[in-house]
Amino acid sequence: MTYLKRFSDWVAGHAAAIVATMALFWLLNVVIFASLFFQRPHTPQQWLLFFVTIWFQGVSLPLIAKVTNLQGDRTEKIQRETHDAVMQELAELKQLHRELHPHEGGS
Repeated sequence: MTYLKRFSDWVAGHAAAIVATMALFWLLNVVIFASLFFQRPHTPQQWLLFFVTIWFQGVSLPLIAKVTNLQGDRTEKIQRETHDAVMQELAELKQLHRELHPHEGGS
């Protein structure tokens, strides 16, 4: 693996971890609403554009990333539990097979 690829993977991992935080969500909310002190929408259409294009798009990335991570954690937990249950069942079946066929060597 090249140095550039390792570095890129490191940056991507850390950037993804930062983006998927509620701290970034709240920081973006503060920054976005603070921008209203400098340039305030005046018409209903401008307010609508502010909320849809600025606010919603700005805060949706951290929320989507956070929810994706939570869902991934749940899926990983289920997979781990399923794997453990299957391995336990396999061990029980091997033990039963050894008891039923003691003359056969191996598992």
